[in-house]
Amino acid sequence: MNPQDQKYNDAIKNDPELREQLKQLVLERLNVMPSSLRVAIGDSSFSKNDLIGHVKEGDDIGKQMIQMDLEFLRDLVSGAIYGVNFAVI
Repeated sequence: MNPQDQKYNDAIKNDPELREQLKQLVLERLNVMPSSLRVAIGDSSFSKNDLIGHVKEGDDIGKQMIQMDLEFLRDLVSGAIYGVNFAVI
């Protein structure tokens, strides 16, 4: 993990309001996905509704979903998904 990622993780860990906002963002993104969605985490497969339940509970699977979504958003902002490098402040 690079220092910038650690900075964001520390900010999220230390700010309950930010954690809740991130959780709500993940729930909203899951809600708009197709009902047929299945996600494999480790050797387990989860439906859209399973994932929503795990995120709401805040268990290990829910935390992994939040972390994956956060990494996706970071890559989206940095341009890594498109193969373009942007300066992220």
